[in-house]
This record gives sequence, structure tokens and C-alpha cells, in this order.
Amino acid sequence: MRKLLVLIMLVFSLSSFGQLGVHFADSNAIWKINYRWWPPSPFGYNGYAENSISGDTTINNLLYKKIVKISYDVFCTNIAITDPQYMGALREDITNNKVMFIPSGHQTDTLLYDYNLQVGDTLPPGFNVTMLGNELFVWSIDTIETNGIKRMRWNLEAEYYGQFASIIEGIGSTNGLLEEIYIFETDAFLRCYYQNDSLVFLNDLFVNECIMPTDTCLNVGINDKDKTLKYSIKYSPNPVNKILKVDFLDNYSNDSFLYFFNSLGEKIKSVRLKNSRQEINVENLSSGIYYLVIKKGNLIINRQKIIKK
Repeated sequence: MRKLLVLIMLVFSLSSFGQLGVHFADSNAIWKINYRWWPPSPFGYNGYAENSISGDTTINNLLYKKIVKISYDVFCTNIAITDPQYMGALREDITNNKVMFIPSGHQTDTLLYDYNLQVGDTLPPGFNVTMLGNELFVWSIDTIETNGIKRMRWNLEAEYYGQFASIIEGIGSTNGLLEEIYIFETDAFLRCYYQNDSLVFLNDLFVNECIMPTDTCLNVGINDKDKTLKYSIKYSPNPVNKILKVDFLDNYSNDSFLYFFNSLGEKIKSVRLKNSRQEINVENLSSGIYYLVIKKGNLIINRQKIIKK
């Protein structure tokens, strides 16, 4: 069955592509990645980090791009929770049409991406492909256009799980730049990719938004694509001990709910907002940081971080 499907897809895919056409950026490139581990949070992710290019380095007389990673608070992406971590060095092997990577602490190349793959080929082992056997193979090859630039895309499939990820020329994979390409219940996924402060690629998994719904440090504005409405709301006092006052300063909707999340992303309290000013008893909450989200239907209308004394 698999061979038949591959033959069918060959009819619709180009059988060969030339040398590396779209290169990785030399600088000002950011990969925004979500991570998920057990137990998963209600948001579908537990962590957030950014990979970026941090200049050049020479290893074994070859020029590489240095890749660094910084992890951020999923409830406020303005707050870094780790120092910049050197992940390794990336090099484009134009002659062999491959992307190579030297992990931190090593001196030898390992394969990151192979742009010679054809429909039906199995992904070879590499830094981000560690599975054995023939579980991962190229289902189809096509192109996508990002900011007027056409990039080759290799759509991948696992024999028992169906299509699940793609490799995109000059960007990486839909799991991230360096993250392992998974076959099932992926633990990392590329949210979006920026270059020179411009959005270049947005993962279809997130429809029309790169922002995370948990980020309380964003300036919330009117944007249908982000499924967000603007409401001016005051929370006081903050820090709070017993009673939290929630005041709608302009618009008010009696169809909204306030949700409390703890630092693990667990929803621990929900309150229906019945008036433009409402007092909420939080005395029973443990001391710590809480993240508040107000929703009207499926729309997030406000986010806020509070401290419970």
C-alpha cells in the first residue's frame, strides 16, 4: 500500500531539485518554539524558547553560524528564565546540498537536513532524526512562498501515524531548527520564524497567530486574526491578600469569565463576571504568582499577572 501511495505522489511531485536555493539567514533570525512535556498543560504546551543566530565561528577551517537558545516564561515572554545557551554551530554544505551541525562540546559534523531527499526516501539518521528503521519517509515535495520567496518543502510521514511534519528550505522543520522530528505526540513545535523583525513563516497549527494565549505581557489590541479584543480592565490591589477588585474601565460584557492559572499552567479557579465592577475572594489561594485570562466566548479580551500575598 505504501509503495502504491508513493508512486501516486510521484506523479504530483518533482523528481529532482537543484542545488540549495534558499539559504539560512546570516543574522537577525529567530525561531520561536513551544515545548510540551508530561503532564501537559491545558494550553497544549509547557515551555517556550527562542533559537537565534549569534554571529559566525570557524571550526576545522570552515565557517559556521553559532546558534544560541534562550528559554522564556510562557506567561510573560519578556522574562528570560535562562541565560543564552550555546547550542552548536550550523553550516550549509552547498556542494552536497546538505545542512550540517556541530553540537556544543563536539568538533565533528553531524547531518541536520538533507535537501537531496526524493519522494519515498527514508530520512537518514542525524542530529534531529534518531529513530531507527524506516518509520520516517518523504510523502511529497512541494514549494511554499514566504515573503515573496519560494522555498522547497519536504512533507514527511510515519508509516503508522500519517503525515506529521515538514522540512522547509532555509527555515528548518515544523518541529524547530534543531529540535528532533517526532513521529507521534511531538514534544516540540515551531510556532513561527522571524527574520529582520518580519514574520517569515507561521506554523499552520496556530492558524493566524504567533502569540501565545498565556502571554500576559503582550499589549492586547483589536485584531480579528489574533482572536483578541481590547478591553481596559483594572485589577486591584496587586499584590492582593483577600479581595481582588476587577473593574472594566470602558467596555463591559456580562458574557465573560475570568480564569486563574497557577505557575504550572493549571486552571484553578473560574469566575463569571456579572458586573462592570466585581470583587473576588482569593483568600483561599496559596501565596504566589497567578495568571488571569478573561474570555468572552472563545475570544481572549484581557490578560494579567497578579501576586497573591
